[in-house]
Parts: sequence; C-alpha cells; structure tokens
Amino acid sequence: MMSRRSRHPRHTTQTIFGAADLDTLPATNAETETARIWVEQGSKIALRVSFDRHAVPADGSIKVTVTDAQGHSVVEALCGGDHVTAEATAAATGEHHIRVAGRQLPEHGAAFSIDVTYLAPQIV
Repeated sequence: MMSRRSRHPRHTTQTIFGAADLDTLPATNAETETARIWVEQGSKIALRVSFDRHAVPADGSIKVTVTDAQGHSVVEALCGGDHVTAEATAAATGEHHIRVAGRQLPEHGAAFSIDVTYLAPQIV
C-alpha cells in the first residue's frame, strides 16, 4: 500500500549577486534583466536589496523592479543607502522578471545583491 505524503508549501529565498567578475554584471545606469522567477498567485514577494556604495556619489541609487509576464510592476525597491526592503503580493501565477537600473552610478557600475523570497507554484 502506498502512503501519501502531504506537501506543505514553503517560501524560498534566492540571492542574486551582480558584480564585474560574475555572470550577472553589476548595476549600471541602464535597466537590465538580472533574473526570472516563477511565483504562485497570491504569494508574497519580498525583496531585500543592497549594493556596494564604494565610489558611488551620495545621490547614487539602484532600483529593483519585479514585473509579471505582461510587464506590469509587482514590487519595486529603490536603494539609496546600505539596503532597503519591499514586498507585495503576486496577482498571477507564472514567470516574473527581476530588473535592475542604476542612477548616478560610476561607469564601471556597482556590485549588488538581491534576496528575493517567494512561493513557487506547487503544480508545474
């Protein structure tokens, strides 16, 4: 007799690092897509963003935006200091895009990290 195990959905946290010596490049003054995640509808998406302020002017910042598959903004975090957090609820199940854009960053960009916590779909 086969026993059934009930699965309990769990939120997961992915950390995305951007730097000159990594596959994901540092933040620049142009918007770039850095990652994609699959999110369950109704799931909380939480961001914790930080970046290396070395050689960044006082008014320099990075903006991280998570959009749904149709390009609608779901959550946005503007980091002008050491770190910032933001969260929102996903309106739809599916692919979401994480984009990073800098403002007043040096030409070589700025290293960053993004912790994104979400609930992935339970059925693929």
